[in-house]
Amino acid sequence: MDEMLVAGVPPEGVRVGGLAVAAQRAADLLRAQKGTIAVLDATTGGLIQAMLQAVPRSSRFFLGGMTIYSRQAALQLPRELREKLGTPQENYASPPAYWVSKQVFTDELSSYISSQFSSTWSVAESGAVDPAGLPEQLRGAGAFTSVTVRGPGVHVSRLYRVEGCTREEAMVRFAIAALALLAEALESKPLGKL
Repeated sequence: MDEMLVAGVPPEGVRVGGLAVAAQRAADLLRAQKGTIAVLDATTGGLIQAMLQAVPRSSRFFLGGMTIYSRQAALQLPRELREKLGTPQENYASPPAYWVSKQVFTDELSSYISSQFSSTWSVAESGAVDPAGLPEQLRGAGAFTSVTVRGPGVHVSRLYRVEGCTREEAMVRFAIAALALLAEALESKPLGKL
């Protein structure tokens, strides 16, 4: 796995229009490579999936996805997969432990979602958009998300943090970041080299 990076998400484009532009860019690259994609949203609440599906003729590349936002939803994952994700005691011990747990989550789930849909590419995203809603010991983690993209010969993960924005703005910024990372990964694969 690539080194996890901490990066800010730029405030420009924090609106549905910015999301649409990011989704269109990723869609164009997927089409050019004749690739397909499956998505796992968590913190973004399905925005990544929705924006890819909003691209005309998306059924040619977007195979589907899952939104796992609650503990109840995570319990629907296979037991062997859940066991790889760590225990609450480990994952919630500190802000750095929480970040790592989300990196493990997106790494494992990017592989899982790709296998479930037999896609050539996958994106998995998970984090926290409202630090005030976290248990007290985790509030220092701030608003963040981990994004993992997998494709033929590509496996990249990044950790993104934002400050001073609303819950909704954080969700949109994180969806834009995930779509931008997908586009970056797709651009790293020469045409015809799937």
